[in-house]
Amino acid sequence: MPDPKFEVLVVDDHSDTVRLLESELGAAGFAVRCASSGEEAIAAVAAARPDALLLDVRMAGIDGFETCARLRRIDGDLPIVFMTGLDETEHVVRGFEAGGTDYVTKPVSAPEVIARLLAHARVARLARATRGAVDAAALPRLALAGDRVS
Repeated sequence: MPDPKFEVLVVDDHSDTVRLLESELGAAGFAVRCASSGEEAIAAVAAARPDALLLDVRMAGIDGFETCARLRRIDGDLPIVFMTGLDETEHVVRGFEAGGTDYVTKPVSAPEVIARLLAHARVARLARATRGAVDAAALPRLALAGDRVS
């Protein structure tokens, strides 16, 4: 069971898929937000960063690959899991090249997606906490260095 504070943004333009994932992820203890386009996803992440993102590839407007690349410019550490019917190697590779963290094919297995999201969200949270601690420890040294810091 995930930490109830883990939040997932589900991005898919098929309402049936969104409802299913919202139900399954909610039952597993995730807080779930939804977006139906890449543009909505980018705005949602800019407004409030989720712990992880489930992203469809084929959507109206900007596709999932371009959405992922744009999200990487906002947050390089956000776990982005592609979920798509595109299972050819070229698409999987393109997903990782766009900055994806993981890639699952539809129809998705809810227990598998939940396990992947939980693993990626935990690692990302640990990395952020570690980076925050390192940054906090470096501040006093930077203040002592004065003008030498560029």
